[in-house]
Amino acid sequence: MPPQSLDIAKQFQSFSKEGILANDDGKVLSQLGIFFASRLLQLRLERTGELQVILKSVPSQMNGSFEAGDSDETIESHRKHMDRKMNPSNAFADYIFQKAIETDSITASAGPAVAYVQLQEYIFKCGAEELNRLLDAKRKKGRRAKTRRP
Repeated sequence: MPPQSLDIAKQFQSFSKEGILANDDGKVLSQLGIFFASRLLQLRLERTGELQVILKSVPSQMNGSFEAGDSDETIESHRKHMDRKMNPSNAFADYIFQKAIETDSITASAGPAVAYVQLQEYIFKCGAEELNRLLDAKRKKGRRAKTRRP
């Protein structure tokens, strides 16, 4: 097996340790063509400390109390609500959705299907911006290294 294959295998193994946030209920973050962009966005937020703030808002356990007469449907509805809130990927997706609304990247009057496409476009745009930032930083670093050589 070529050494590059081993490097790729090691990277795939590290994914589970890194905590990649792509398991949101709406399956937006894991969409083909969006996953890489959302991963780049996640890494940027991690670097700036914003991701830690987002993840601190995720409850670590379910809470809630019910009356003796509460229906099974009420209890099940609460459980589903808490399951959603306890998923860090949902918190990340919600954060992105809010940022998209704040930047007018999602039309407020748009229906759900249009908003979904606009959200994907926003994630892709953010990922492309982060990729360009990383590439620019790498180029600048390469130029500095070349100018240091005698």
